[in-house]
Amino acid sequence: EVQLTHLETAFNILLDRHPVLKTVYLHDEHDNAYQTPIEQSLSLTWLPLADEADLHAMLAEHMSTPFDLTSQLSLKLQGYEVSGCRYLLIMWHHIAFDGWSLDIFMQELAQCYHAL
Repeated sequence: EVQLTHLETAFNILLDRHPVLKTVYLHDEHDNAYQTPIEQSLSLTWLPLADEADLHAMLAEHMSTPFDLTSQLSLKLQGYEVSGCRYLLIMWHHIAFDGWSLDIFMQELAQCYHAL
């Protein structure tokens, strides 16, 4: 049994620990690119679905929706509930996260979660 409030808190601790995950990418009036942090946190919500076909459709929809790096975090969470089972989709943009980072991120997430 996962404590969902602890999991959400653990994700937000990591956001605060790694500022690149809370960075947006903007352009000034001269079209110069710059980065700036935003004060935003992740909220873990659970979407009830009727069956696994709905789950697959929602996963495809969420995974095909591009990130808006001018206003959104580079990490997204979405929970799904199907027939009493919960599934968590974790998406991150490659601008802030790469394959090499995955193991480190998951280890830190587990440490934060267990500490809570």
